[in-house]
Amino acid sequence: NMKSYTSIQKVAYTSIQKVTVQKVTVSTLLFILTLVILPYYTEGDQRIYQEIYNYLPDFDLVEGFILYTLNLSSQEFSHFLLAWLVSPYVNHTIFIAILNWVFTYVVLSLFQKWGASFSISVTILFTNYYLLVLYFPAERLKFGFLFLALSLIHANSKKSFIFLTLALISHVQTIIFYICLFFSYLVKTLRSKRLPKLIFVLPFILAIPLYFMSDQLILKFLAYSSAGGGIAGLWKLAVFFLLSIFYSKDKVETTSLFLPLFFAVFLVGGERVNLFGYFLFLYYGLQFKGGRNYGVGITSVYYAYGSLIFIFNIFQYGTAFPT
Repeated sequence: NMKSYTSIQKVAYTSIQKVTVQKVTVSTLLFILTLVILPYYTEGDQRIYQEIYNYLPDFDLVEGFILYTLNLSSQEFSHFLLAWLVSPYVNHTIFIAILNWVFTYVVLSLFQKWGASFSISVTILFTNYYLLVLYFPAERLKFGFLFLALSLIHANSKKSFIFLTLALISHVQTIIFYICLFFSYLVKTLRSKRLPKLIFVLPFILAIPLYFMSDQLILKFLAYSSAGGGIAGLWKLAVFFLLSIFYSKDKVETTSLFLPLFFAVFLVGGERVNLFGYFLFLYYGLQFKGGRNYGVGITSVYYAYGSLIFIFNIFQYGTAFPT
């Protein structure tokens, strides 16, 4: 029995080693891809990020944050702090390449937790339009998603709360996802006919970053709502919702998770909200046959086409979003 137990331990350890090597390999490939593509991204938001990053070594912490805030209209401290700390030592391209390495490893770990096959995970990581947006132009949102993914990986542990807080102070838009989780939790507790104390504490926790970032929230609301809200932004979210319902084992939970997103689309438009809807869909889609299903397949092909245009625009125009 002891020999049998030891043998099982060795097999499990070897399996963990293999998965770790695979994740490191894929993350390193994304690191190299970033080094190849990012130097061509010279316009749009990236130009501003690069210029500020290059100026940061000349400023102390307070002056640097003032410069950062004035130029990016952002008070999200974590991205600034890391950029300020490393800017004297590595250039902006290497900085982002390292971040993308870490981000890729964490997302692979999250997909693994959701039961996705490795091949499906890698396909999504290299071809998905939304992930390309996070790799390249959306630097600060990538920070938010990084900590969001870590909080989901460590769900039901004390670490989850720490990463949740870091996500909220890294990018204010992650509040959208946590409102979805809170609403779903509220519906679940009402269905069970009991209200734990946490249900009264969570709104106050979520209100803290909202209070300190209220001016920034108003600016973002005005910017995204003018870019197009309402019915036009609903169709993609509706597709993600219907696919999630199809793969879900708990239709009420799925509906309660998506409902706040539909309200958010009317307020700020579908550009960023649909990104959250897509990752909610992946939560359900990747659990069904490891992601080897029509829903994941069709959406992957659709966004792969968008990714080709995205990359072409970077090389051709210096930005993924030419005007």
